[in-house]
Amino acid sequence: RGVVLCGTKERQRTLEPALPQRLAAELALQLEWEDERVVARQRHADIAVARKLQTELATGGQTEVALARLADSLVDVRTGGSGIGAAFAMIGTLANPSPEDGSAAAVDFRWRSGDADWLQTAQSEAVAALSREVLRTRRMAGMDPHVSWMHTAISRIVALPLEAEGEICGVLLAGLLRRGTTLASLERLEYRAELAGLAIACGERERAAVLAARRRRAHLAATPECLFVLDDNGRIVEASAT
Repeated sequence: RGVVLCGTKERQRTLEPALPQRLAAELALQLEWEDERVVARQRHADIAVARKLQTELATGGQTEVALARLADSLVDVRTGGSGIGAAFAMIGTLANPSPEDGSAAAVDFRWRSGDADWLQTAQSEAVAALSREVLRTRRMAGMDPHVSWMHTAISRIVALPLEAEGEICGVLLAGLLRRGTTLASLERLEYRAELAGLAIACGERERAAVLAARRRRAHLAATPECLFVLDDNGRIVEASAT
C-alpha cells in the first residue's frame, strides 16, 4: 500500500524498528478501513438504485423514467450520490433484432446521460462495431478512445449486453474516466446492466398488455355476440356493445 520513511537527526543513533512498524500497521489499517467504507457506500447506493427502479416499475407506466434515471445513476458524481462517475452513459434497445443473436440489428440509444460531446462521439462507427460485437458474443467488451476524437480524461469505453428474460434486448454503453476504470466499477456496471434488462423486460410486458387490450376492445366492438371480459376475481371489466 505504500512506504514509511523514517530518519534520525543524530548520525550515530540507531533507529528502533518498533515505532515505524507500528506506524505502518496503523496506517495500513486506516487505509483498509477507508476502502471498506467506500465499498459499503457503493453497495448502499446500488441497492438504493435497485429499490427506486423496482418502485417505479411496480407503479406501472414508469419504464421510460426508470431507464432514464438508471442512465443518470451511471454518471452521477455528487457526494453521497449513487453514480459510478462515468463521463457518459447510454442505454439502447434493439430496433429490429434478427432471429439469431441480434448482432446485425441497429441499437436505438433512447436513454442518455452525461457529456453532450461524448454522447455525439459515441454514435461513431467504431462504437457501433463495439455494440455489434457485444450483441454477438453476449459478453462485456471495451475499447480505447480514438486519439483523434478529443482531449479527454476518458480511458475506456465499455459496452455490456442487456438481457430480458434470457433474450438479448439491447446494449449499455459507458465512457469511464481514468479514476473509474477499476474492477469494482465494472462489477457495478454489470449490476446496472442487469437492472436495465429487468426494466426493458417490464416495458415489453406493458406494451404487450396494451396491444392485447386494444385487440380485445376492437374485437368486442366488432362482434355481434354478447361477450363479457372478467378479471381474476370474476368481475366484469368489459363487455361487447350488444
